[in-house]
Amino acid sequence: MLMAKTPEKIERTSKEIPGDWQRLVYQRYKNQCANCGTKDRIRVVMVVPLEAGGQEIDSNGVLLCRSCEMAADTVKKGKTPSDQRLVNFWVSRRLFDDIHKGIKNYKAGSPGFRSIGALVRYLITKYVEDESRFDDLALYQDEGTDVKVNVWVEKDRYENFKALLDKRGMTITSAVKSLIRMYEEGSEPLIRSPAIPSVPQEPS
Repeated sequence: MLMAKTPEKIERTSKEIPGDWQRLVYQRYKNQCANCGTKDRIRVVMVVPLEAGGQEIDSNGVLLCRSCEMAADTVKKGKTPSDQRLVNFWVSRRLFDDIHKGIKNYKAGSPGFRSIGALVRYLITKYVEDESRFDDLALYQDEGTDVKVNVWVEKDRYENFKALLDKRGMTITSAVKSLIRMYEEGSEPLIRSPAIPSVPQEPS
């Protein structure tokens, strides 16, 4: 999920874009939600609120749709910062579109995930449960840096994941991208098995 901590909402829609800095935010994210890519019900959200010293500059803004913003608020209200760690990574437009296509076509009770966050958290969990199954992870690389994605991960899960990757000399960013590409290519059949629907779907 793409955001930082407690965004300050700026009541605007795609039909009402005031100020140069907010206009630049829309341009930077190509008039679509920074997390899921939709162009419906989007608005500028401040990363650092004004009362916390935030500035009205485009680098302090992110474009979110209503669903992603509500999901962010849910995480904020249900978890304290100490419970969560934010994983940031960039992916190619092709890989992002492949992920988004699967999410868009997701139906309850069918294999798949309803958010990028749920997919990433699931893949991290599978890696931590049995690292040996992913000995070829480094072969699945995505070199693109077209789209930035932020995902909240439980702190304990994050730390276990990082400890295993440190031993292999991989970064969290490269490992997450490789896991996603492996998943999209269907190169890890046990990950893509019909058992996926039984995994509890976490908030995005």
